[in-house]
Amino acid sequence: MKTIGNRSYYDTWEEMVEPGRAGLLVIDQQNDFTHPDGYYARQGWDVSMLQDMTPNINRITRAARVAGVPVYWSQNHVKQGFVSDAPVWLATHARAGLTSLDQTDFFTMEGTWGAEIYEECEVDPSDTIIPKLRSTVFHNTPLEGLMRAHGLETVVIAGQVTEGCVDNTIRGARDRDFYTVLVPDAVGSISAERHARAMLTWTGRIPTPESSELAEFWESKAE
Repeated sequence: MKTIGNRSYYDTWEEMVEPGRAGLLVIDQQNDFTHPDGYYARQGWDVSMLQDMTPNINRITRAARVAGVPVYWSQNHVKQGFVSDAPVWLATHARAGLTSLDQTDFFTMEGTWGAEIYEECEVDPSDTIIPKLRSTVFHNTPLEGLMRAHGLETVVIAGQVTEGCVDNTIRGARDRDFYTVLVPDAVGSISAERHARAMLTWTGRIPTPESSELAEFWESKAE
């Protein structure tokens, strides 16, 4: 911890992720985005990075639980009939293949297999699922309230996609005065180029421990 004047702040990622201070958030690791039979893969988009990072996500979620760190999974939802879409989101979804409001073949439609957490992810009954309708997980969800209720100061972020929901959630967390830690080998995208650009934005600005470092730290704090 460092001090400026009469005020102090955490200076290292280890201080920020200490059990009792941090919650782990896995963003939108869902079948439609990650599974080889999901919507993204059916469009011919490269989901290999999203699949390859899954073991790292599983390792840090296991380590979080043994250390008593809460685990949150965000679950992107698109409501049937696209009634959840403002015009700007209709435009965004049109670029992803939306052609009709009656369309049923689209990503993460509420109540479908594609919206469920990716089958290879290890979700525990003690974990909390956070449904969301927008990019940042903090928009109109209970996440902030849950974290405040437990006195948490830090959001540790994994999941997808780096340049979209991950980036926006980092910004949302910082705007709400949470310390933010990004796990670089546990976030990913369908575009290696966009992933790399987004990582350049945050590397050096917020802590970025690898999943193995984070897991070993939490394992050393096992309750």
